[in-house]
Amino acid sequence: MSDTLDFAHFSDLHLPMRLADHWPVGAMLTKRLFSMLSWQGSRRFIHDPAITRHLVDDIHDKGIDLLAVTGDLINLSLEGEYVRAAHWLAQTGSPHNLMLVPGNHDLLRDTPKTRAGLTLWNAYMRGSDPQERPTQWPVLWRKGRAAFIGISTAMQSPVGQCGGRIGPAQLAGLQTMLEDAARQNLCRVVLIHHPPLPSLGPTRGLDDADAFAAIINACGAELIVHGHIHTTSMDSLAGPAGPVPVIGVASASARPGRKSKPSQWHHYRICRDGALWRIELRPMLWQGNDRPYAPNGHYIFEAPPR
Repeated sequence: MSDTLDFAHFSDLHLPMRLADHWPVGAMLTKRLFSMLSWQGSRRFIHDPAITRHLVDDIHDKGIDLLAVTGDLINLSLEGEYVRAAHWLAQTGSPHNLMLVPGNHDLLRDTPKTRAGLTLWNAYMRGSDPQERPTQWPVLWRKGRAAFIGISTAMQSPVGQCGGRIGPAQLAGLQTMLEDAARQNLCRVVLIHHPPLPSLGPTRGLDDADAFAAIINACGAELIVHGHIHTTSMDSLAGPAGPVPVIGVASASARPGRKSKPSQWHHYRICRDGALWRIELRPMLWQGNDRPYAPNGHYIFEAPPR
């Protein structure tokens, strides 16, 4: 990339479970039980892996080989789910062109086994550092004149809640990365699963959304993208030079219905336009069956480079 970069953002795949995932039965006598009942009751009729395959094919057909995935690949954080999601990642992209941050369903229970399962995805969560090391959040992917900063908000939450947390160490790292990227005059894109909006509250949003907003207010960013709420949304947070767009995307696997928005992916183009960073967004909406995804609007965001 010199002056232009295209990337695709999608989220919330919720790859289907198998009966064997639920063994031993004792593993289900936790918060997983309620999530499993939710899956069997309605969510399995919403999330269709065939739609996700169609979405990925559509992205590749359009020649976009940089993918940003903002979590919830799986449902109950069970061993078999991690293995199949790792296989899906390997089929979909490489660690050089696929960037991943985890969601709350990817760490529904925080145990040594689930932490070990999550390490199967490490290659896609290490950023641009080629060293073989455990993933340490936040991470940074340098892509030409763009800096993608990944934050993990995955945490075990109480029954009936699905919020997340960034934590003091990540917040400090985020501030440092934003400041360093600003000094290099890079276009800064933050990848996060939960919407970082204080108005959502901690049960669905972030425990420390106010602290995140304060860092954006002080340091700025050019774009923040997230998943989690299974609908396309457009919000903003205050930055030092004006509003910073905060854009959510619908679930990658969702059939349209009374309780779900149809599958979408977002096509972003980053470029320099004179003295401005120019970011174009085309939401791509699933049309059903084997028809290609179609544009559902065209939005332009501009921010001055430093």
